[in-house]
Amino acid sequence: MTNIVNLPLDRITDRDRTRLFQAAAGSPLDIDVVTNEDGSPCVLVYRCGWTHPSFRIEKAAGLWKAFDLEHGNDQPAYQSRMLTDLVAALSYPEEQQNRPTAS
Repeated sequence: MTNIVNLPLDRITDRDRTRLFQAAAGSPLDIDVVTNEDGSPCVLVYRCGWTHPSFRIEKAAGLWKAFDLEHGNDQPAYQSRMLTDLVAALSYPEEQQNRPTAS
């Protein structure tokens, strides 16, 4: 008999980190993963050349959410199940004006 380990869907794994960096590789964004005071990882997104983070990325129930740190909004600015779509929305927001969330 095998043991099944259920990982929480909001945990950012090493595979998630790899996918984040791959998705951002060709974009005008820089990704930084830092550790919060409670030991959990925090993903910060910087626009290239900026000294302060522009977005915070969280994973909740398999859905990636980007929170706008410049405007201090508690609601996600963009959300998507696909990291590539989320990075595209953050990289080129002018193309997302007709789409409130990335699909």
